[in-house]
Amino acid sequence: MGNGPSTPLEMARAEVDRLVPLCAHGDDEACYGVAQAWLEVAEALRLEAAEAAGAAGGGGSTAAERLPTDPRERAALGTVALVVTAAEATVMAAKALNNACHRGVGEACYDLAGMYFDGDGIPQNQVEARRLCARGCSLGHSGSCFNEGTMALHGVGGPVDRARAMAVYATACDGGLTRACFNLALAHDDPDEVDAATGAVVHSRDAARAADLMAAACDDGLPDACTALAVSLASGDGVARDLDRAIALLDDMCQLAVSSKDEVGGGAWDAPCINLAMAHSKAGAPAAMLAVLNSTCDAGSVEACDLREYFEAFPPKPAAPSTEE
Repeated sequence: MGNGPSTPLEMARAEVDRLVPLCAHGDDEACYGVAQAWLEVAEALRLEAAEAAGAAGGGGSTAAERLPTDPRERAALGTVALVVTAAEATVMAAKALNNACHRGVGEACYDLAGMYFDGDGIPQNQVEARRLCARGCSLGHSGSCFNEGTMALHGVGGPVDRARAMAVYATACDGGLTRACFNLALAHDDPDEVDAATGAVVHSRDAARAADLMAAACDDGLPDACTALAVSLASGDGVARDLDRAIALLDDMCQLAVSSKDEVGGGAWDAPCINLAMAHSKAGAPAAMLAVLNSTCDAGSVEACDLREYFEAFPPKPAAPSTEE
């Protein structure tokens, strides 16, 4: 057996040592790998500290406690071994990500933007997060484009910039990020917007383009997009009205929502079911509407229970039977 690294901390440190020279010699992906290895060092140090704190009788030890006290012995260990806390390792990871981002690795820009946005191990700075997302987007990283779009649309880390948001959402959508296609659909579906100071139109609603994007995102398997598309189909907003197709689509989405509702943390899981009930109402089928509200209420939807109570008190009329000439 060899004497190579055996613990997660030792292996992560060895990976840093292996990749740093490769990065220095121009391997940009190795530069990104250095950051990932530093994050592994941070996690290993975090676990080690927790285990030491919880050890019976204080029998555990940390990397800091194992450092030699002699300065010459410490110097001989090298830089990596002198990083002995998770916080220190996280800062080293951020520095490595910054280097990799500067060298053109879009995913590194994305990761570092996330750290700045959340204040994860480094001071929170949403302005810098947005700048890094823009950098990552320019390098072709779809996730960076998506995040920049969201920040630009809502004025996070800088002013609201709807035009920029829609442009980078489109880039991310073209790059295969389905959620970006849906967000772009929602942006197109927003009401007309006029600049209060100049009276100039800064956004014109495009329901047809929104419906097209919703359909594409639905085809790619995004449930929220399918629900939004069905609502448009039920009303004929931006697309030819097709109530039967809307009901079929909403029925599928409602079943999916009920089966996965426990996975939606605090979200409106019942939206497709409520919309399904309303689509049945539009179709003049109050019995079907109440059946959906009953099952959705039984599944835990407060809104469905409230609507059921209302429609039981004020029942809608069924559709009049068709007559033939």
